Amino acid sequence: MKKIFWLTILSIITLLTIIGNVYAVNYILWYSAVDDGEITWWWTTKYSTQWNNAVSMWNNYWDINIAPDTIYTYEDLTISDVYLSDVTRGWGYLPSFWADNLYFNKYFLDWDSPLWSFTSNEKQKTIWHELWHALWLDHHNISWNVLRSWKYSYITLWTQDKADYDYLWGN
Repeated sequence: MKKIFWLTILSIITLLTIIGNVYAVNYILWYSAVDDGEITWWWTTKYSTQWNNAVSMWNNYWDINIAPDTIYTYEDLTISDVYLSDVTRGWGYLPSFWADNLYFNKYFLDWDSPLWSFTSNEKQKTIWHELWHALWLDHHNISWNVLRSWKYSYITLWTQDKADYDYLWGN
């Protein structure tokens, strides 16, 4: 009986150590669109509902202000839609010397076929995910998090998303 008890305790400690180590890592990029505590953006996108939801979600949770560009601000991020059938993804974040670029590929995001289509939640997650890159954060494969790579419909911030943001920007 003692062996089973100690093996159970050891298994629990090992599991907690593994989980703790996974979440102790921060997934950080070497670039961001943040400038003096804000990201100002200029955009034209057919996904304006999802974009506005993403901006509202980030602004409600964190200190970095994400706002439209005005004549009095410096544009940090340019958003646009593209139609590219010869690439293997539906989105992208590209840093730039002037203003970073965020694009949404209508070819994939709007593709409706039995083999590949994006649900409303998957489109929302994609836009949140790409905006997250503009905040300096990188991909990982931890379930339920917005920064998990590939086509998922996670639309709630989870442990790793929050830990990475707090590591960089505080909260």
